[in-house]
Amino acid sequence: GCSKCFKYFPGSFGEKVDYSGFDRDMWPPCHNSSHRIHAEMVRKASTQSKHEALATKYGVYYSSLLQLEYFDAVRFASIDPMHNLFLGTAKNVFKLWIKKNFLSKKDLKVLEDKINSLDVGTGVGRLPHRIASNYGGYTASQWKNWTLIYSMFCLKHLLPETHLRCWQTFVLACQYLCTPVLSKTDLLKADLLFVKFGERFEQLYGKKAVTPNMHLHCHLKECVIDCGPVHAFWCFSFERFNGILGAMQVNGRSVEIQLMRKLLAGWFVWDVKFPSEFQENFLPFFSQESHDLYENFVVNNATSLFNSAYCLNLGDFQWSDLTLVSLPSSFKHFALNPDELRLLFECYKALYPREEIELSSSVARKFSNVLLGTEKFGSKLDCRNLRSAGIMASWSGDNGLIDTSVPTRPGIVNFYIVHTVKINGEFHLHAFAVVWWYKTDCDQGHFGKPSQVWKLHNYEPCGPSLFMPVQRIGQKFACCSLELNGVDKLIVNPIPRSFH
Repeated sequence: GCSKCFKYFPGSFGEKVDYSGFDRDMWPPCHNSSHRIHAEMVRKASTQSKHEALATKYGVYYSSLLQLEYFDAVRFASIDPMHNLFLGTAKNVFKLWIKKNFLSKKDLKVLEDKINSLDVGTGVGRLPHRIASNYGGYTASQWKNWTLIYSMFCLKHLLPETHLRCWQTFVLACQYLCTPVLSKTDLLKADLLFVKFGERFEQLYGKKAVTPNMHLHCHLKECVIDCGPVHAFWCFSFERFNGILGAMQVNGRSVEIQLMRKLLAGWFVWDVKFPSEFQENFLPFFSQESHDLYENFVVNNATSLFNSAYCLNLGDFQWSDLTLVSLPSSFKHFALNPDELRLLFECYKALYPREEIELSSSVARKFSNVLLGTEKFGSKLDCRNLRSAGIMASWSGDNGLIDTSVPTRPGIVNFYIVHTVKINGEFHLHAFAVVWWYKTDCDQGHFGKPSQVWKLHNYEPCGPSLFMPVQRIGQKFACCSLELNGVDKLIVNPIPRSFH
C-alpha cells in the first residue's frame, strides 16, 4: 500500500481500505536491498499465479531499471507535494466538511465574501473565487492559496472550533514545508505537525475518512531530505508546461508530430544569426549561455538571500552585497534630514557593530520598488505596486528599536533608498526599505496562527528600525480591516515567499 514502508492497510475487495494509524514505530521502512530481493523473486516466479501472488504479498514488480546498480527504487520514487497536500488532502477535507454539513450553502456564501475582503498583493497566482460553485474544479494553485493564505481567516466562526484546530495543524505544517529555503528544524516541525494532524483527523472523522495521502504526509520528510525543498521537485512547473502545450494550436490530427515541429522551430530560431543592428544591446538577453549562467547564479545565491532575512547575528552578512537586488532605472534624489541621518547611522552601527562607520553623504537615491531575486516588492510611492507594499520581517522591536530576535512583524514600505556609506575607509552602497511598522496588539490570538491581528493605522514610534536593508524583507502579506470589540483591527495573513 505504500512505497516507503511496509505498513499493512486492512481491507478486502469491495471494502474501503483502512488507512488509519499514525504510530510510525509500527511502520517497518522499505529498503533498496529488500526491494531488489523481492523483485527478483517476482521475476523468477515459475507461473503467472505465483508471479501475481508474490507481487501482491511484497507490493513489488520487477523493473529493468533495477539493472542499474545505482538505482534505488525506494528513495528515487518521491511523493509529489502538489498532489499530496493540495489536490489531495486540502480538496478532500473541504468536500468532507460539506458532505457532513459542517459548511452549509449559506456558509459558503460567507466564505466568498471573506475571500473577496482580503487584499492580496500581486504575483500570488490564481485566487480561489466563487468557492460555493467552483471548488470542485479548483486548480492546485488555488487550493494552495486557499490553504496557506485564506483558510484560517475565512473559516473562523464558520467551522466548529475543534475541527478548525485540526485544520490549523495541517495549515501550519504546509506553511513550514512550502518555504523556498527549508531548515532542518522547520522540516522536523512540519513532519511532527503532519503526524499530529493525522491523529486528530482520525479522532474527529473516524478511520474510514483517513486517506492514503494522509499516510504519505508522514513520508514527505524523507523526500525533502533526498530531493531538497519542495519547490525543487513538486509538479507545479510540470503542470504549467502541460498548460503551455495544451494551449498550442493544433488541428487534432497527429498532435505529437505538430508539437515536435513547434519545438524544432523554436530551436531553429536559436540557430538563426542575430541581426547586427543593436547586437551589443540585445544579444546578451537572447544568449542561451548567459541564460544558463543566470539560472545557476540565482539558484546558488538564493539561499544566501533568504537566510539573510532571518539571521540573528547581523554582523555575519555583507549588507552591501546587492547581487540579487534589482532596482528600477528611474529614481529621485532624496535629502535626509538630521533626525533621519541619526537613525540611519544607528542602523549602520547595528549592521556593522565592529566596524568604523562614517556617513559621507546626506543624499540618497529614492526608488518606488525593488526586485529581490525574482520577486517584486512595491511601496506607497508606486501606485502600480501599492498592493505589494505590505511586508513582514524580523527587524523591528517595540518603540522602533532594531531587534532581530522578535517574530516577524508587518509593516508598510514608504519607499526604497540607496545610500553610500564609508566603512573602514571604503565606500559601500546599501539599499534600504523605509518602513512604518505596525504596533503590537495584545489581541493576537483571535484567529489563530498563521493569521495575526494588529492595530489598524497604529505604528511604532520612529526609531532606527525605520531603515531596514532590503535583504531583510521576509515576505508579503494579505490583509483585511475589521472592527473587533469596537476597535479597528488589521488581519494579516502571511504569503509564502515565491521562488521561480
